[in-house]
Formats: sequence, C-alpha cells, structure tokens
Amino acid sequence: MALAAYGAMMVAMAFDFSSQINPDGVAYLRIAGYYLSGDAGKAVSGYWSPLYSWLLMPWLALGVSGLLGTKLLAVLLALFWVVGVACLGRRYLESSITRRLLVVSAAVSVLTWSMEVISPDLLLAVLLTYYFYLVLDPATIVRPSRAFACGVLGGFAYLAKAYAFPFFVAHFLLTIALYACARFEPRLLKRYVAVTLAGIFGFLLVAAPWVSVLTMKYGRPTITTAASTRNIPAAVVFGASNPDRAPFSSELKLAPIEPGRVTAWEAPDEVHVPSTSAPAVVSPAAARSGRLQVILSNLIVIRDKLSQFDYFHLALGALLATAFIGFLRGLASDVGTRYLWGFFTVSLYALGYLPLWAREARYYWPVVGLLMVLTFGMAEQIVRALTHHAESVDGRRVPEGRRMVLAALIIAFSYVQVGSHELLDRYRTTGIDFGRLAAQLKDEAGRRGTTLQGPIAGNYWPSTVYLAYLMNQPSYGTTTIKDPRLLAAELSRLGIRTYLVFNDEGLAERLKQSDRFRALADLPMKPRAMPAGTLAAFEVFERDAGR
Repeated sequence: MALAAYGAMMVAMAFDFSSQINPDGVAYLRIAGYYLSGDAGKAVSGYWSPLYSWLLMPWLALGVSGLLGTKLLAVLLALFWVVGVACLGRRYLESSITRRLLVVSAAVSVLTWSMEVISPDLLLAVLLTYYFYLVLDPATIVRPSRAFACGVLGGFAYLAKAYAFPFFVAHFLLTIALYACARFEPRLLKRYVAVTLAGIFGFLLVAAPWVSVLTMKYGRPTITTAASTRNIPAAVVFGASNPDRAPFSSELKLAPIEPGRVTAWEAPDEVHVPSTSAPAVVSPAAARSGRLQVILSNLIVIRDKLSQFDYFHLALGALLATAFIGFLRGLASDVGTRYLWGFFTVSLYALGYLPLWAREARYYWPVVGLLMVLTFGMAEQIVRALTHHAESVDGRRVPEGRRMVLAALIIAFSYVQVGSHELLDRYRTTGIDFGRLAAQLKDEAGRRGTTLQGPIAGNYWPSTVYLAYLMNQPSYGTTTIKDPRLLAAELSRLGIRTYLVFNDEGLAERLKQSDRFRALADLPMKPRAMPAGTLAAFEVFERDAGR
C-alpha cells in the first residue's frame, strides 16, 4: 500500500516536471522515434546506448508526449530502484528499524533524481542494484545459474550505458576471486571456473548482439563510440591543460545535418570537423603533467560528488570504515567479506571515472544505493561494538535498541534532508517551459503573416536544440557572430531560415534594424519570473529585402 501511494505521488510529480528537457533527452527521444518508424540507420548509435530509448518506445507508441513519457518511465524506474535498495539492505542490515529507515531514505532521495534530468543513469542504477543484490548471495559462487543471471543483468546494464561493460567484467571477475579466496577449497576449483564462465556467457548473450550491430555499422569492432574526446578531457588525450570538455569542437559553429534529424547531437560521433589549424606539439612531460592534473582534479570531484548525497557527508566515512571492518574481520568472516566487497565495488565504480568526464552527480547514482546500505550497516556495526561490553550502573548489560534507533535516525535525516531540500528547490525554481515557447513562436509568427521555417540556428546551443525538437525543425547549431551582415552571410550560406536570439537584447535590436532579418517574435522566456529572459526570432533573407 505504501509503495502504491508513493507511486501515485510520483505520477503527479511526473506531470509537474513534464516540461523538463535536456540535450541528451532530445537525443534519446529522437532515437526512440527512429526505432518506431523503422529507420534503423538513424536509430543505431554507438554513442547513445539503446535500452533507454527502447523503454521509451511504448510510451510514444501509445501517443504519450515524449517529455511526459520520460517522466512516467522515471516513476517506474524509481519504484524498482527503491525496492532494489530494500532488497540489497537485507544483505547487510539486521535491525528492522534500520531497514525501514533505509527505504525511507532511498524513497526521498530518488524523487529529485528521477525528475531532474532525462538520462539512462537511473536505469543503470536499477540494473546494477539488482546485480549487486544477486552477486552478494553466497550461493552465487557455487551455482552457475545464479552467476548466469548476474551476467544477464550486467549485459542489460551495458545496453543501458556503455560504462557498464568494463565495470561489469572487472567487477564480476574480482567478486569471484574475492569469494574464492574467502572460501577456497581445491575440490571446488572446477565449480569456481564454471561459475565464472556462466556469468561471462550470460553477459555476452545479451551484450554481443549489440556489439555485433555496432561493429557492422562502423566497420570495426566497436563497444561504444562515447569514449571519445567529447567525454575524455583533452588533457588525457592530448596533454592539454584544460580539464573540461564541450559537446563539440570549438571549431564547429554551424553545419548542415543529415536529413530527417533535428540536431547533430543525435549522432555526435558522426560529426567530423576539418581542422583549420596545425595540431599543437606537446612534449611528453607536458602530456604527463596534463593527464595527472585531470586525474587529481577528478579525484577531488569524485570525493565531492559522493559526499553531496547526504547532509553530514557520512557516506565517504562509512566507505572507509567498511574497508577497516573488512580487514579487521578478515575474509574468513562472512561480515568481513561483505564489507570488503562493498568497499571495492564503490571504489571500482567511482575511480573508473578518473580519466573521464566525471563532473555530473548523476554518474554516481548507480552506487548511491549501495552507499546508503553501507552507511546504515556501519551504524549497526558501531552501535553493537560500543554496547557489546558496556554495562549500566547496576551491572546489567546496556540494551542496544534505543542507540540503534538513534544512529539510524541520524543517518536517515542526513539523506532525507538533502533529498527533500533538492526537491523543494526544484519546485521553487521557475523553469523555462520550452513547449509553451515553441507554441508561442508559431502563433506569433502567424500573427505577423508568416511561418517559422527551418533550418534554424541560435546564439545558445541547448535552448536552440530544445526548440528544434519541440517544433520538429532541423537545427544547424549556433554561432556567436554579432555583426548583422556577417551573421546573415553565414546563415544564408547554409540555407538557415530562422535565427533565435536568447537573452541578448542588444543583438536583437541590431537585427531588427538590419535589412537581412525580419522579426518574427519577441517573447519573455519565463513570464512570471525575474529576470524573465528574452527570446527573439528572426527570419533570415538571402539578400537585402528592404524594410
């Protein structure tokens, strides 16, 4: 009943947040549409993993709007994740109050994650949480059927996000090695090998078909094309000193896109930019220094991201404490093995982002559930350790019940405070309803006796992509040129018909005075907010058309 009430509340939230949009979400929605229309050429992508788009297809087929469909899917994923965290908690927690407060913490925390961004990270969190629950079962080490199920979950995790491919392979093999060391028996050696092969076979059974499709598309063995310079900081690849990355090369401003697409972001791995400058020569020492800078800065970022999920920053302390408890108890103890496994699981997943773009909190959602469990688990361990030998004044043993409740409440408050604060902040922040803006643009252009036509371009890339998707018009990108004649020449050369100006009233006024542009609309982006922001749309003439 509680789960049903929670789900009903989240469905209402889905409608409230149905205007939220982000560039990755546009790409996944467009790919889902290509699958529905049978356009496999555009649908298959090595950059965007397919499972999230596949799960969006039923919503689109039922006529649900794309943005609302992503939120309704997020409701289901959030429910599955909360149940998965509750199941995972049973591997570590013994106290019923601790288990219940874990569920409350997970339920509150996931509210904001599920609605704040359209991405497959919550889907990956669901799959890995159930994989963690299954692989922690002591029977997995001796039952190939359990290992096979772990491999299948790992394969689906890869289809959700390519990062799961190397993570699952490394994690599964290390897990088997850990269990084998903890319970090594020569007579079970063949069983360990069978379990390992069963898990890898289950993984390949799911992952190999998609790898084959990508290999045929790109003409070379391909697991993903997302491991590119767009997701790996330049310093790691070239030795540059800048640890940041951008969606596209700085040399790319405006460019035509494949017919039928609305943005180049649908296939960023297929965007090729001819270099206009000679490649910089970087010395080996500078390259090593640049890579080291990125790794060290990412180490700090990862620490900060893992700490921001709870108010008192208990998660990292609990993670270190799990290593201590694990080594203290030793592999001979089931408790020691579980806690060592938890430590290396979170560490392996998080540190895998050291050479990558690591600066978004959503990348770490897949291990937050395990972090919560470990935090509550350490509370149980500490309370039991402190009360085990404690005696009251009259010589009787001190009961641990109240202390356990107090410790669990402190941890629950730490997670719930952050989750509820972020949720309230999202509700209080006035976002931009791009669906409303798209409709107003068309209406305003109609009142001025014309229609808004593509291709379009703008001075701000994300907002241009959002309106291109909602108006179903191709977007050729952005440019920062502000001279009206030079801007018109560049736009006309590519056949761009509409130019959008976001939050730049000075540029909008100059374009209104130019013979090469005609104003189509001038709208506030957030009518009831201060500042409201501005959007001006202009028709582009190929040559002087007179005022």
